[in-house]
Amino acid sequence: MTVYSLRPMFFAITLPLLLAVAGSAAAQSPPTQFFAVRQAATGDCVVAVGVQAIAPGDKIFGTFSTYQPAKIALENECRKPAATPVPVVAIPVVSPTAIPAPVPFVPAASVSSAQSAFASPILAVPKYDNDESTKGIFFVNLDTGSAFFIDRVKHSPLSVRSRSLNLNAFSVLGRIPGRAALNGQVVIGEIRKGNGSVHALFLVDTTTGAAGYISDLASRSYEGKLQPVNGAPAASIASNDGRFTLVMIQGGTGKTKGVFLCHASSQCLYFDGVGDLDTTLTGIHTNSIPSRRGALSALAIISDNDRTEHMLLLDHEDGSLHHVVIPKRKPAQLEVVPLALNLLTHFPREAAVATPQRFVAVPVTAASGATEKVLIIDVGSGALAFLEKVRNSKKISIEEINANIYDHMTRNVARPRVITAVPKLDSSGATEGAWLFDSVTGKIIFIDKIDKPKKLELKLVEEKAR
Repeated sequence: MTVYSLRPMFFAITLPLLLAVAGSAAAQSPPTQFFAVRQAATGDCVVAVGVQAIAPGDKIFGTFSTYQPAKIALENECRKPAATPVPVVAIPVVSPTAIPAPVPFVPAASVSSAQSAFASPILAVPKYDNDESTKGIFFVNLDTGSAFFIDRVKHSPLSVRSRSLNLNAFSVLGRIPGRAALNGQVVIGEIRKGNGSVHALFLVDTTTGAAGYISDLASRSYEGKLQPVNGAPAASIASNDGRFTLVMIQGGTGKTKGVFLCHASSQCLYFDGVGDLDTTLTGIHTNSIPSRRGALSALAIISDNDRTEHMLLLDHEDGSLHHVVIPKRKPAQLEVVPLALNLLTHFPREAAVATPQRFVAVPVTAASGATEKVLIIDVGSGALAFLEKVRNSKKISIEEINANIYDHMTRNVARPRVITAVPKLDSSGATEGAWLFDSVTGKIIFIDKIDKPKKLELKLVEEKAR
């Protein structure tokens, strides 16, 4: 982490010092985001590079892709420029490998006890029934590794209740339960049978490359079984920076066939046999994907025959999009197609809300199971838009929506925000809605009528005690 400190009552910066600091930062791994922050402990106004530089209670004025606008935000928010120049102080960069453990997230004081299970960064995946409808939601708390299941969502999406699983998800990865994971340091995906139902989960610790399953979830969702994978099959691309994305791949029957684990540095591994819960996995290095400076997300795009034919890559730093074609017989030979469309031409270039993962993508499927469009939520501004015709790289377009998630939850909070989304499918397999989980307030929003953009509605969800 890096912090550029600007002492209270002074603001002017000498150019040589600024260039020296910028050069020092460039020598390190490229920063994802610059946060304009007033530190709670000292009262100092600083530009913090990376989420780890922000402490509980710090006031965040905004997040930016470069240093200069963050400095300007501090000038506007903290004080007027002073005549006496003071050097910019760069706290030494701490290598991620030197950090013994990530700092646990501290929920805001305003979060109620009833919402505390969700007032942390979480991993969440749907549990589909044998008719492909969403039966429930599995989620893992990234602060602790505790796993939960939300049931009875099929007919009551606006009222949820959760129950703890009889295990800790971190244990299957050889990770100490209670040792917090930063965003992207642990990733998860659902494993489906040929009838579409979810019977297991696949997890990877991207800091070590260890992997494992939570199995036996088909009938008793609260009593899973931990099943570790031998060795650390993803060790060849392991990193502490969290810039990973996991994409589950299904064959023509709808059954999970394999999985891609990709890092923003351009490296991807393909694992076959995940659908059969193989405990000996060999990662196949794929063709390179475009190298990205910041965080990366990927979304499986399903065809009419239930096969994953494409992935959609989203860059959280510059808003660029890429189509990735997955050959049927040789899935590791990826074909990357850059798209002319850019998300930052439709969403604000500078994010007003601090987040390590700016864009959240929700696939919207037809009754055939094919992906028709993708809903994009910009966590940085709260705005929504649909990517239309996502299976065709030449025809893909964007439609902006007159809705904002921050009309239903607090925009300005004291910590970086992570939004996690889970789609709701009806009994035909078509997407009819989606849940959004907010890591800071613990609130849940349900997006209703997601298949009808002009009638789309955002509704708050009630969390019930069991």
